[in-house]
Amino acid sequence: MDSETFRSKLHKLAQKSRKALHLYASIGGSGDRHTAQLSDLQLQEWKLVNQELAKRISELLENSAPRSLIAEVFLLRDRFYLLYRESERDTHLKQKSLMNSATNGDFLRAALLSRELVILKARLEAANAAHQELKLLLVGCKLDKPPSSTAEPILVQTSEVKEEAQMPVDQSVGKVIPLRKRI
Repeated sequence: MDSETFRSKLHKLAQKSRKALHLYASIGGSGDRHTAQLSDLQLQEWKLVNQELAKRISELLENSAPRSLIAEVFLLRDRFYLLYRESERDTHLKQKSLMNSATNGDFLRAALLSRELVILKARLEAANAAHQELKLLLVGCKLDKPPSSTAEPILVQTSEVKEEAQMPVDQSVGKVIPLRKRI
């Protein structure tokens, strides 16, 4: 794999992410005030994830040697995958709480949980999009296997428990390995 070709594709992805940031900045909430606030929350989460993606890619392009660049991109892909999975887990937990609150008639709590779910869902979608973009970049450059150093378990610290996720070696298959509680 020619490192300049990979580097130029990575640069294009950074540009694409920056264009998305400009788009998010130009979009404002429309409709009633409540809907506009929720829409702004969604946009803010998408913007934060895209800022992180653009920042990390720029740092990699500036600071990474050609040999380590590919490994660093695999790590970045894994980072967004873990953010996606953590957001997915948190979304499911909050959904259960929302349903319980609504069932119990605690509508104030249900409204607050709904607001949190708007943010979590946007984070989940944005992290998945960033993960998929990085995955497509790697697969498009015929880099479907990470260097052996990135196949190690990655620890995720959450507010509830430490979890360990073993990243699949062959990401092109789309195999998802569920998060497990660390014993």
